[in-house]
Amino acid sequence: MLAKNATIFRITGPVSGLDEALKARPFMDLTPGMASGSGFVIASPDYGTFTRQAGDFTEFRLRTDTKILPASVVNDATAEKAKEIEAMQGYKPGRKQTKEIKEAVTLELLASAFVKTHITRGWFDSTGWLVIDTASASKAEAALDALRNALDEFPVRFWRTQQVPESAMTLWVSTQEPPEGMTIDDRVKLADHDGGTVSVVNRDATSAEVIQLITEGGAVVSELALTLEDVASFVLANGTLKRLAYLDIQGEAKGDPLSQEEESNADLILSGDAVRKVVVALTAELGGLMEEST
Repeated sequence: MLAKNATIFRITGPVSGLDEALKARPFMDLTPGMASGSGFVIASPDYGTFTRQAGDFTEFRLRTDTKILPASVVNDATAEKAKEIEAMQGYKPGRKQTKEIKEAVTLELLASAFVKTHITRGWFDSTGWLVIDTASASKAEAALDALRNALDEFPVRFWRTQQVPESAMTLWVSTQEPPEGMTIDDRVKLADHDGGTVSVVNRDATSAEVIQLITEGGAVVSELALTLEDVASFVLANGTLKRLAYLDIQGEAKGDPLSQEEESNADLILSGDAVRKVVVALTAELGGLMEEST
């Protein structure tokens, strides 16, 4: 599966023993009283390993199971149980007893609650990048936490550049001059000083109306759709690449069809190569990486 999003991190030192480390932190089925849980799962079924190695990239997969238990359901069941206890003991349960009732009801409901499963994919790039296939800051942070818990040493930091991306994107749009080798596409999001936002979709992101909001209204571009020539289209926002679309996918392969393992390896290499090219190009355009000390 090709990556749809990419939250980017910089690896600042060696990471070793990854497969064994993830194997030691596997996903375990939730017990009846657990609300959620996460752990690593096999990334390469043919080899039974917790990492998939293809080209310069090492993929991992984090599974998170969460039981769906709306607060309203818990509250209604707690109120019903409290009424039953009131009828038996002759007076309303106090605050402490109500809390105990709610805890007992929650445990009972969790045992039969619907479970939602989510797989977060990511990969280590041998040139020093870590990519999490998500646009969600909370999911990216959860994956980082799981890796930190699994690895003895995990030297990682956010992708930070010398120039703030929002300032650069605002300049690109207002001057109608995107970075060399890139084009500005038909999606832009503007933020004003009062916290308001304006989204322009399926229209020219460098239109006179958009430029006026910047030059006269003081708006700042917070998200911008771009295309790196012959590589990928994406939306740059908050240090992430969203809505990735790959441009260098070759026509239908000739010869024997790929096995699932071969197809997964090919997708990892294609995703990894494209994201790396985009990140390297953007990093250069934004003045290079921010020094770790800053």
